Amino acid sequence: MMEYIEATIKLGIPMVIMSWWVYSWLYRKGYIKVDATRKEAESELKAQRDAAKAAKKQQAQDSNEVERELAAAKEPEDFWLEKWMWFGGGFYGLAALWTLLVLEAIEIVQFAIGFPEFVSQFVGGPIDVAISFLINQMQNLFAAFAWVIYWDNGFSLIWFAVAYFGYLAGMQLAKRFDAKDILRERILTR
Repeated sequence: MMEYIEATIKLGIPMVIMSWWVYSWLYRKGYIKVDATRKEAESELKAQRDAAKAAKKQQAQDSNEVERELAAAKEPEDFWLEKWMWFGGGFYGLAALWTLLVLEAIEIVQFAIGFPEFVSQFVGGPIDVAISFLINQMQNLFAAFAWVIYWDNGFSLIWFAVAYFGYLAGMQLAKRFDAKDILRERILTR
């Protein structure tokens, strides 16, 4: 029973909130039709991901610096959408993104608490610091991709199921309630 509660708090509720936010943004922008089934939404997402990859490839080939700067000027939500798509989009990508955010937040807190320890790392020189930073980032990425193992210290269907149901619940909430409208209403009514 405690495992269900822990999985719900650590993974289920964040998945509801994140998928609600992401999908309400996708519906609002017209990337996915609100009345689309789960399979249709996945298909539209795949098409969006492929289009984004093609646009990025074209942008890299584009030699005009002004056009590159205009393409780089995006909305803040585009940054998170791009990171989500980098992890593959959909359920797995959102769970991996959440795991990476948690890992990075933990390390920021550990950095703030253990600052003297951080300074002692410079004894080996800046190259050692850069190498240890890159290794740490790779470890975080691997842990994010293997998110089920990270959260449960092994593989458990409970954690996977709780995360997936949270993801689906967030999608359904997004169809009914737009996150941006609700947040705007809450802020304006205070």
